[in-house]
Amino acid sequence: MREDLKTRLLEGEDLFLKGAYPQALQTFEAVLEEDPSNPYALNDAGLAYAELGQLDRAVECFERALQADPGHENAFFNLIDQLLRYNQFDLAVETFLRYQEAIPDSEQKRKYEKDLARAARKQWEATLNANPGIYLGEPTEPGEQVLKVAFVCGPHTKFIFDIEERLARRHHVRVYHFTQRLDLLKIQEALDWADVVWFEWCDQILVEASRHLEKRAAVVCRLHSYEVFSDLPQRVNW
Repeated sequence: MREDLKTRLLEGEDLFLKGAYPQALQTFEAVLEEDPSNPYALNDAGLAYAELGQLDRAVECFERALQADPGHENAFFNLIDQLLRYNQFDLAVETFLRYQEAIPDSEQKRKYEKDLARAARKQWEATLNANPGIYLGEPTEPGEQVLKVAFVCGPHTKFIFDIEERLARRHHVRVYHFTQRLDLLKIQEALDWADVVWFEWCDQILVEASRHLEKRAAVVCRLHSYEVFSDLPQRVNW
């Protein structure tokens, strides 16, 4: 980079640190007029646009910086930060996956990877909890026998996610989580569709289903410890 452009960038960054974002942006744009692909100026301009509330322009600058230099760490992390700031979670994950190979391994990169994975997990769990009957897609690792498996669970769903995800690799899986209101018609739908219906917890949901619905599939129930000391198992029509 030319020394005069480097000096102007430093002047712009000083203005930015003082909170003079419009003036800083003018300085960065002046550098870009002479060097349109300068990744440092693009990254700085992206930060200024973000502070001015212009997310689209900020994202465009960070993207251009990464296109000019795919290993530009600051533009990489700044782009992800801005997307998360405005709840553009899917785009943040896409950005990480698209550019992460060019970004050197570091503690910061590993932290972002863990944070995004944790957020993706939460979003996935929220999707399952909000849509009783959701289909998890075609099996990616089908075995010799591929079954249709439905999972039925009440509001306490945290123990079942890993099992659902794992079995969905080998079988057709639908998930019926009733975190708000029980719908017996939906459970009958599961019994009609599936080869096997897995009831997580021996609870009131299983009691009601066993007494009022037609059993058209094999049924598995996983009891958790406290239920054994209640009268719930006795109330189920086994």
